[in-house]
Amino acid sequence: PLGEYLESLGTTLHNGYQVTGDRKDARHMWHLPDLRGHDLDFFIDTDLLEKFCLPHLHRPREAGIYRAPLLVVHESMVVDGLRPRSGLATEDLAYDERFDGIPFADVEDGGRVAAYVQLVLQSSLTTHLLLMLDGQFGVEREVVHLETLKALPIVPWHTLAISERKMAVRLSGRLRRGLDTALQEEIDVFAARLHGLCDVQRDAVFDTLSTSLTTKDARTRALRRTTATERNDLAETCQIGLQDVLSATELTAWVRTRDDLSRPEVPWHFIQVDCVPQGKGARRPVPLPLDPFVRAADAGAASLIILRTGKGTTLVGILDRFRHWTRTKARLLASTLLAEEEP
Repeated sequence: PLGEYLESLGTTLHNGYQVTGDRKDARHMWHLPDLRGHDLDFFIDTDLLEKFCLPHLHRPREAGIYRAPLLVVHESMVVDGLRPRSGLATEDLAYDERFDGIPFADVEDGGRVAAYVQLVLQSSLTTHLLLMLDGQFGVEREVVHLETLKALPIVPWHTLAISERKMAVRLSGRLRRGLDTALQEEIDVFAARLHGLCDVQRDAVFDTLSTSLTTKDARTRALRRTTATERNDLAETCQIGLQDVLSATELTAWVRTRDDLSRPEVPWHFIQVDCVPQGKGARRPVPLPLDPFVRAADAGAASLIILRTGKGTTLVGILDRFRHWTRTKARLLASTLLAEEEP
């Protein structure tokens, strides 16, 4: 966990100073560039900031938490993956209570470790974990509990291979200049490899974030109608999932789309699943009375209906919303078909 890792390095997350009230002397901070009133950037250029000049604060905090190299993390962690979740400062910096800071001044190779932690926090894997772990993020508001941040898993810097460290340095150098979708993809691949995620797990993370975030784009994407390519992709992925298991038997799985069963005014599409003896091809398309199907689906407020039409042949109706046609849903469908009935 990130919190334990930071403690092992002799540092931790510290909340920034609080202005309300004037009880404590803050003159020891007068020489510091001040982040108050500014938004985070991936690299914090302290030359562009005003100097701290308040004589008193409610809670000025200890001077050590402002020492560089310093990683400043936004308490209101944005859902948009292309906006900064943390900022790296190579000069001492004062920051207010909107932020939590991690000083790496007393950490060996602290600058590179801080930049590496920034990469991990910026990855889509972290967004996925925040959605799974935090009680507020993506549900109530875009705020992350400090304990959730501390619980995020991280692979310690000193355990990384030399090639992985070099990759982290290269990605960090590019991140200082800004983030685009291409760089985000490289950061995501890097984080996934460090954590040992396979392609199936990466797909699950991607599908969750593309359809379940609280952003307008994610909501629109989740509810839009599918394309023929996306439906064929689900059929192919489902077939691979079935065949991975059936390869140990004398059966072969065939999965194909049945767009001939659909009508433009009906928000459903269908696939046909055939489990046949090895060496045999897919069976003939089976008919479906669409109107009774739609009435039954509407009555049950269903998004997935499985119809056994004969031994080894199944029709699957899936509501025509993209969130139900992802690769992850295809793999879950394959597992469901295998679990519900012996082919």
